[in-house]
Amino acid sequence: MIKERRVTTIVHKDMLGREVEPGTIIAYTQYNCLYIGTVQKLTAKRVHVNRLGNHNWGSQQIPGTFIRIDDPAVTAWMLKGAKTKWDILYNRD
Repeated sequence: MIKERRVTTIVHKDMLGREVEPGTIIAYTQYNCLYIGTVQKLTAKRVHVNRLGNHNWGSQQIPGTFIRIDDPAVTAWMLKGAKTKWDILYNRD
């Protein structure tokens, strides 16, 4: 008896609940810095990202810890009053 292989599709979402796929441009944090990169690969638990710039260093991100930046909704989210760590630290409103 031959067993059928299950084909599963991996779906990961950003902070706003929008799906990402390979080739999507995202903004993410790493070592207390903000980086822009492209999604290279989706695994079951992580998203592989290559940072843009002179160096093509890659990293793995947890789904939901980055934001897709190819949409006007991101700009609206930032203008709405996204708080930075300094705003929280110094209790700025």
